[in-house]
Amino acid sequence: MIIIDYVNLNNIVYVKGNADIDNGLLLFITALANWIIYIMVAISTHRILILGEDSIPKWGLYKFTKREWSFMFNGFLLGLLMMFVAFSVLSLSASFDSIGFILSIAIIGVVLSIIVSRVSLVFPSISVDKAMTFSDAWTFTKQYKLFVFVSVVLFPLLFSFVFGFVYGLAIKLISSIIHYELFFLFSVLNIVIAVITVSALSATYKIIIEEHLEYLEPDNKEEEVKIRETTVISNDKNHKIVIHDKGDVTFEDLKEKLKSQYSKLGFTNTVIDKDRSWMIKNPQDNDTYVLLSHRNSEYVIEVFQNEMIDFLDQLIVHEN
Repeated sequence: MIIIDYVNLNNIVYVKGNADIDNGLLLFITALANWIIYIMVAISTHRILILGEDSIPKWGLYKFTKREWSFMFNGFLLGLLMMFVAFSVLSLSASFDSIGFILSIAIIGVVLSIIVSRVSLVFPSISVDKAMTFSDAWTFTKQYKLFVFVSVVLFPLLFSFVFGFVYGLAIKLISSIIHYELFFLFSVLNIVIAVITVSALSATYKIIIEEHLEYLEPDNKEEEVKIRETTVISNDKNHKIVIHDKGDVTFEDLKEKLKSQYSKLGFTNTVIDKDRSWMIKNPQDNDTYVLLSHRNSEYVIEVFQNEMIDFLDQLIVHEN
């Protein structure tokens, strides 16, 4: 981004004291490059904060995969939605006086802020390879309207204003004293603000999704094998075991057997204990978990970032 800003700085020409763009195509290319870099930074930040440092390669993400395209496409859709809302309100206020027009702008700001806060969970979800629609995000945030507004919109805006204002003045002062080309330091400032904003969204996503643990189940079904009335799905260190509920095994039975087996592996911290969902974690490795849930007439055991139980038969009570 520093190089891109430096190129943009040298793409400005002054004609009779007015700034103008020397090469429009170059401006488009650099704007596109900036957008792509932002996407890579955002996805990397989301993955590190939600899945851990091992979730990205040592030298970072550098390939544009289906995940990145999905992130870009949803960003484009959100942009279209915001434009539609803004133009709709402006068209209705075209006949208003100046005060009415100012009120319309305020209404647009509030409406767009609400929309962004409610649907932005789509982006961290895509970043960790979990498909989520705007409708899903709207549903997940239904009980967290104020929380997401503060954490996704208000806090980033206040931080950007205060931090950007203070450091922006410092950069302008340094540039005026030393050399105008030091204005590229604004790109560093923009990266810092972007990372903090994305981090706030990641934290919000983690807090809300923990209340919807069924959404965390691994999606990849590279290996699937039937064991009696049980389905085992494994991908690297992520495993999912589905046991069909035919009345021959209870939720409490499975919970006690899982607790007994996984306590030997250090999973001693019970973080959720509800009638239909139960989760344990290893205090020494908080990124791993074992989740048991009961839904749709099935018991689902999910093991994230740990070895799969090698005692599957012990978990199933067979019919006589």
